Amino acid sequence: RWLEMPGAVQALAYSPRGDYLAIGTTGQQDAPHLRIMRLATEEVVLERNLALGEVYSLSWVGKDGVSTLSVSGRKGIALWNVPPHEPSKAESVMELQRDWCLSTTIDQTSRWMAWVEINEIHVWDLDAGVERRISAPPMLQGWHGIAFVPGSDSLVFVSADGALEVWDDGLDRGVSTYADPDTM
Repeated sequence: RWLEMPGAVQALAYSPRGDYLAIGTTGQQDAPHLRIMRLATEEVVLERNLALGEVYSLSWVGKDGVSTLSVSGRKGIALWNVPPHEPSKAESVMELQRDWCLSTTIDQTSRWMAWVEINEIHVWDLDAGVERRISAPPMLQGWHGIAFVPGSDSLVFVSADGALEVWDDGLDRGVSTYADPDTM
């Protein structure tokens, strides 16, 4: 079956159990930029037109029977709590108005959310509900993704000099560089 979307699909994220798919789009201003679809029935169970506009990136993780969906877009970043069996009852937790949030990720424990704003990395402490400043080097381009290393507080990304960096967000320091600068 073909699912009609109101704009170009820019981002996809499976729910932690793999039974739902979040779909983020660019395009029409008044159209829903976020949809959640139940994969077994191909039914759209949630549609939202977000204040942050076009969706550029999605990340969806689960912890203790609750799942968390982060959404980044042209006008900011948003965080949603999504009940595992009822995504139609997803609730917005926060929205930060920012410019050009291009990539987002949440660690496996749902403690940290990180996003790229233009080419600068930002981190949000989900437990405390505050931004944590880190001094990680800028990214090559914000369109390149960031990810948490499984089982750690470390982020992996491509820095502006072209090196693949691993940065410990909890200690705010570089852990390692996996490539020579300007070779990526």
